[in-house]
Amino acid sequence: MYIKTIRKYCVSEKTTHTYYRLSESYRDEFGISRQRMVLGLGQLHELPDFDDKILFLERLNELIKGKPTLFSCKDEKIEQLAQHFYGQLKQKRKIDTSSHTPEDIDTVKLNTLKNKNIREIGAESLCYQALKQLGIDTYLKSRGWSEIIRIMNTQNVVTTTVENQTGDTIQIRQSSELTQEVRQICSKLKYNDIPLKRKKSVWHTGGILKNEKSHYHAIMDG
Repeated sequence: MYIKTIRKYCVSEKTTHTYYRLSESYRDEFGISRQRMVLGLGQLHELPDFDDKILFLERLNELIKGKPTLFSCKDEKIEQLAQHFYGQLKQKRKIDTSSHTPEDIDTVKLNTLKNKNIREIGAESLCYQALKQLGIDTYLKSRGWSEIIRIMNTQNVVTTTVENQTGDTIQIRQSSELTQEVRQICSKLKYNDIPLKRKKSVWHTGGILKNEKSHYHAIMDG
């Protein structure tokens, strides 16, 4: 903001009086620069010197912006005038007063909070996105697969590794049988193609067995 000088001629007194206005520049809707009066300051008889008017304007801008400069005016007369006109600006709502609430704090209605499109980061999320993009989930649903079958079709695969005297290995992999609960669910849903049937495979190179070690791993089919 700046101070604008207005001179008016008094016919009865035949003298010219000087008045001061606090003004600001702005741009209208067409982008044209314009000026407007914010507040009338009167004749400012308390500040006869030009330098005092400059200090008064600087102090008033400090109060408006809320950011004091390094070298603030310590003149009591200038400070009183600046506080007086600053109070008028706030009373007439000519300026926007800053809020004391921090910018990162806001008031919300907890009852209106909603969770939407919740995602997890990891292998599960990546596999789920691949199933959705390939349309595998739609195919499985059309084949009668349900969520409870997918969860209960978790089976154990037992891998037994044995080693002979010559260093050759023999591996036996065997999937466990479905539980009775899973079979009952499949029967009620008329789902005949039970996934991950019992299988047994052997890899060996021959020879006499030396020792035997068993490892258990859990896999999920569906």
